[in-house]
Amino acid sequence: MTLGQRLKLLRKRSGWTGTQVATALGVTKGAISQFENDKNEPSTELLLSISKLYGTTIDQLLASFSPLDDELISEPIIEYKQNLQSDSDSTLLIENLPANSKNQYVPYFDLDVTAGRLDRYFEVKEIPTGYIYAPEFADCVACKVYGDSMYNRILPGATVFVRKINNLKYIDFGQVYVVVTEEFRLLKYVEKHSDFNFVTLSSENQDKKRHADFPVEKKDILNLLLVKGYWNQITN
Repeated sequence: MTLGQRLKLLRKRSGWTGTQVATALGVTKGAISQFENDKNEPSTELLLSISKLYGTTIDQLLASFSPLDDELISEPIIEYKQNLQSDSDSTLLIENLPANSKNQYVPYFDLDVTAGRLDRYFEVKEIPTGYIYAPEFADCVACKVYGDSMYNRILPGATVFVRKINNLKYIDFGQVYVVVTEEFRLLKYVEKHSDFNFVTLSSENQDKKRHADFPVEKKDILNLLLVKGYWNQITN
């Protein structure tokens, strides 16, 4: 894991924005972005301040392989997660989010989207399990991906951020969508079909024996959600 990746995960774990960290360290938000994207490195003096801010050490931040990596990767991305049984529980959860940044948290639904075989299907729960701090996807909802048909773009275990398409007339063909029917919930490219009443679902994975393209009739699509972004799990 790079220094930038560690800094970004530490900030997300702390629930802070880039602006908040920049203010705490006395630098610009742009500088924090450069550090987190490995475009620049903080000075030794600034690294000391960063390590104190996040409760770690300079050695752990700079090591080629740090014990910090396993800790960060194993921690759940979902913040303020709890078991929700009703809409009132969900309301309480929202009220517990930081008041000055509620609109930067994305509802996370504890359901699986399959980028793979059709026999993996899970019931939809309308009450979010929790919320993820993801200001760049503030108008989306989040869920987890299983299967490898979108490998090596969207990896198994990734968190995807999706936005519902209300009218199938406005499909942006060639983009990645979550396609929901009564039989499956799949993460696929949606392509044009020769018959206007159908679309073709295709995979990133080129193993066509396992992930062949197939048609779906538009009238069978219950929900179509455009993937606006995703977080792949970070590994060494």
